[in-house]
Amino acid sequence: MLNIILRNVEEAEHARALVHERFEPLVKRFPDLREHRITVILEAEQGSPGRSGSRMLSVRAMVDGGKYRVMTLPRMADGLHAATAALVARLRALLARAAGRSRRGSRQPFRPLLPAPA
Repeated sequence: MLNIILRNVEEAEHARALVHERFEPLVKRFPDLREHRITVILEAEQGSPGRSGSRMLSVRAMVDGGKYRVMTLPRMADGLHAATAALVARLRALLARAAGRSRRGSRQPFRPLLPAPA
């Protein structure tokens, strides 16, 4: 389940569409995410007081569910596309590492060879 929260973000429909577009391949690659609750918070922050028109975009993703532990990932960038791409790339790396760890833990234990008869 994907929940998107927007704070001070212009072009809200464009932002929602972009987040859905970026997170769909991630959910297809890791099907266990369908059972998790993913919350994406997009927040536009005003830049330095001396510079006019500079805005930073903060993107935070929180993954909460059964298989993967609770993760919170913040990213900041100048634009919506850059922030979302950086967040999805980092989340993909963390999920791949977690999936690899669970696969390694479920292997059969090593069976020693039988001693050769004397």
